[in-house]
Amino acid sequence: MSFSQRLLEAIVTSLPNRHWDNHDHRRFGPRVRTIRSRAVAFVEDALASRHFARFYADDVVKKLKVLAPHWAGIEWLYEHLADADSQSLLVQLMAYRVLGDRKVRLPLSTPDYWRQVEQFEALGDAADSLPTGFMGWSLSRMKLHSMGFPIEFYFVPWGACATFGIRQYECPTAEGCLKALPGEVVMDLGGCWGDTALYFAHSVGEHGRVFTFEFIPSNLAFLRRNLALNPNLSARIEVVENPVWESSGCSLHYSDNGPGSVVRPEPFAGMAGKVETLSVDDLVVGRHLSRVDFIKLDIEGAELAALKGATETLKRDRPKLAIAIYHDLRDFYTIPQWLNALNLGYTFHLKHGTIHAEETILFATAQ
Repeated sequence: MSFSQRLLEAIVTSLPNRHWDNHDHRRFGPRVRTIRSRAVAFVEDALASRHFARFYADDVVKKLKVLAPHWAGIEWLYEHLADADSQSLLVQLMAYRVLGDRKVRLPLSTPDYWRQVEQFEALGDAADSLPTGFMGWSLSRMKLHSMGFPIEFYFVPWGACATFGIRQYECPTAEGCLKALPGEVVMDLGGCWGDTALYFAHSVGEHGRVFTFEFIPSNLAFLRRNLALNPNLSARIEVVENPVWESSGCSLHYSDNGPGSVVRPEPFAGMAGKVETLSVDDLVVGRHLSRVDFIKLDIEGAELAALKGATETLKRDRPKLAIAIYHDLRDFYTIPQWLNALNLGYTFHLKHGTIHAEETILFATAQ
């Protein structure tokens, strides 16, 4: 069955659903039920029929029109995913983007997921927390030793669950698990508050190295505080205080908005300052790195530019890749198509780390 057939089938079969509990209140706050949404729920419950799908026809058509310009590209990705589970996940993700959380449950939306989040919440010390200034979030001091990680840091528990519980930067495949291994060199593009740098430092062991790119002042303050709490791991980590880009020496403007910070070539309202870029290729040359084994990218939509700045490293080393593609629908296909055009033999897998639209990770490996 083609991607188009599977997506349309998923949409039709999901229309009768009413998943009022399918909402991440930790990430987005309590669900606000409006008068309209309550009225819709009442009528749905009264009719409880698939024929009631026409009630949503106009809204569904509008959302499908938004998806339409990307359809061929997403279908290309579907056809180039290396396993059936990744293909099914892609269909679910697109159905979710069309219908939303009241109609479509993503794979993690289970009682087991919430139990795991609660386990991480129990590890946090609410009395020892730091305000971030971002969306009202506070970072609790957490000790992850009982989870198998000799790590102590300030973080949001559900975010720690994604990195260390769900292990969103590990991807099981038929050939083995795609992840950072002992002794490897990792590029952590998008260090933010330091969770992934510490995770990778633990994964690569004492003979591995991690280069974490982070330049936003507020993020750097939390990152360095977290590294200081873990001196054994931080000895393997080098913080690179530049935005990663297609080329080095470009002057970019940035906003300081924690995890939601952005960079742009041109000035914009609310920007906090300017900073110069550094490409992966130039870092590799400057640090005399004989190899790079794993590259993780989550940099708010600048992933393709960063990959272009790693072209020579990709050609030389063919590192494993874990790339956030959820920021823009175009990333679902422009990024794997660009990698495919390099003719390096990369194959693709998908993993998703939340019950909502964020944290879709494209894994790529070359034999």
